[in-house]
Amino acid sequence: MLAITPDGTHVYVTNGGDGTVSVITTATGLVSATITIGNALAASGPGVAVTPDGKHVYVANLSVGTVSVITTATGVVSAPITVGTHPSAVAITPDGKYAYVPNYGDGTGTVDGTVSVITTATGVVSAPITVGKSPVVVAITPDGKHAYVPNLDDGTVSVITTATGVVSATITVGTAPSAVAIRSLLTASTPTCPTTATARCR
Repeated sequence: MLAITPDGTHVYVTNGGDGTVSVITTATGLVSATITIGNALAASGPGVAVTPDGKHVYVANLSVGTVSVITTATGVVSAPITVGTHPSAVAITPDGKYAYVPNYGDGTGTVDGTVSVITTATGVVSAPITVGKSPVVVAITPDGKHAYVPNLDDGTVSVITTATGVVSATITVGTAPSAVAIRSLLTASTPTCPTTATARCR
């Protein structure tokens, strides 16, 4: 998996086989740094997300139930933050205040999974939010008000209201939903029209 910094200058690539993150400089196409996260990544390709200000990268360590945070300016890795069982992805809210982490669960598809919410300023983790079976990824609306979580093993998408941490809807979709994307609706601004008959709207 990979994530691109908001300014487009760097790409962060998680390497599940050796527990590292490669940093690619987009201007040159070269790997400018290799950051060691640890052996926790060896069994999986973990999720990765960059904060909107580009200062931190969050990496889900699936096999050990933690999230690591990289400071982009230095490449330093924080002490791991404990979340739930088998965290499979990370998404950051548009204001950069929270990281949402779906916890896939035990892999049997018989137990409901959860979503952990990390306060980015402190690293504190909220009480887990119960969703459906085997949540795999998460996407947050542009206004930051809702998080959508597809549940692989029960064919549903859970909708979390971020202000309350409550699942406000469960939507039945197809078999084994494994990804989600949210479309932004752009609207044209209303033109400003002067009152004089000879002037043009602008």
